[in-house]
Amino acid sequence: MVVRGLEEYIEAFRQVIEATWDPICFIEPHPGVGHNGLTWNMGDWQQIQWEVIVEGYLGITNQLDGYLHYYGEGMDGASMRYSEPEAQATHEVCCLPRAGDSLKEMIEGRTITFPTRGLPFGEFVSFVDTWYARKPPFDYVLLRDLPYGQDLVFFRDQVCFVLRELDFGDGLKFGHAGGA
Repeated sequence: MVVRGLEEYIEAFRQVIEATWDPICFIEPHPGVGHNGLTWNMGDWQQIQWEVIVEGYLGITNQLDGYLHYYGEGMDGASMRYSEPEAQATHEVCCLPRAGDSLKEMIEGRTITFPTRGLPFGEFVSFVDTWYARKPPFDYVLLRDLPYGQDLVFFRDQVCFVLRELDFGDGLKFGHAGGA
């Protein structure tokens, strides 16, 4: 579903997490503790910003009647959410190539043909050598190849974002984004 302003909301979110990265990391009480290379507080901070900026603006503009799938690792709890922790995702952000129907992914260098609904957006990442990192600059997107659950990384500028309503059970297939 094409949503007015979605790209701008997601870019605002990306700018906020990039700009606040160093100050938030500085106050992290246990910088080495976390999951997949991201400290607990940073993952929580990102989820809060996702809900406030992206989900919030979509709701305020009456373009989302429900809840977005969590960002990155989400938070502890069944729904992975900060606000309304019992709420279940009704929509997810997916990515499609800006041009054509396929893109070369960064990890294995394969050309990936995207399904018409897009591939689920996991989070913004950086790319270092042959793998991605959860730290600025957030110039790549981490997507999930369904149904295999494989991590795929693409240049951020090569994709556009679309909103997709989840079918019953879709949120369970996406799961956590893996990586370092």
